[in-house]
Amino acid sequence: LHSLGVLYSRAKRFAESEQVMAEVLDAMRRTRGRDHPTTLRTANTQGRNLIELGRFAEADALVAETLEIQRRVIGVAHLDTLDTMSSIAYSAHKQGRQADSDRIIRQRWGVARRNLGEDHFITLQCRSAYAAGLLYAGRVSEAEKHYRGILAARRRTLGEDQLFYRAAACGLQNMGDGGGRIGNETEAGDGGAIVEAGVGER
Repeated sequence: LHSLGVLYSRAKRFAESEQVMAEVLDAMRRTRGRDHPTTLRTANTQGRNLIELGRFAEADALVAETLEIQRRVIGVAHLDTLDTMSSIAYSAHKQGRQADSDRIIRQRWGVARRNLGEDHFITLQCRSAYAAGLLYAGRVSEAEKHYRGILAARRRTLGEDQLFYRAAACGLQNMGDGGGRIGNETEAGDGGAIVEAGVGER
């Protein structure tokens, strides 16, 4: 049932996913407990569903509670915790509070840098999301600086023959296309800075 809810969410069938995930989340809280990592991932997925449905008060309460528990149980720099921070930023973005969204995305990158290091793949994901937000805001030169930094880090850690390095290089090369978008490296359209939410969903 959980997999069905995730499938609906990925297919953008958010109303159906919300109904399924409400049932799954209730069952997980009863059988595994509110603090179990899988319960918390499910809560974050449900929060995203509620955001997409415009039920912001419910979504914000759910993801804020989830983030508080995750920080205590699995740590501030765990990928799931960072995903939930991304959901909070996404909710702010959808409600037109772009400054709040940008601030949270920058905090997210800072948490990863301090705890995992500049070149860790999760840190680079967070930095990429921050750069996408700059691109979305039209701050192209700042975004380019960050993408070049990401590219350099991937070259150091992966080598020029690795797929992730080539994808980053291709994205940087195409920065001028489509109004400053970055190709397949990020999606700087709706949601801009928070495109990575859900990457920890399992």
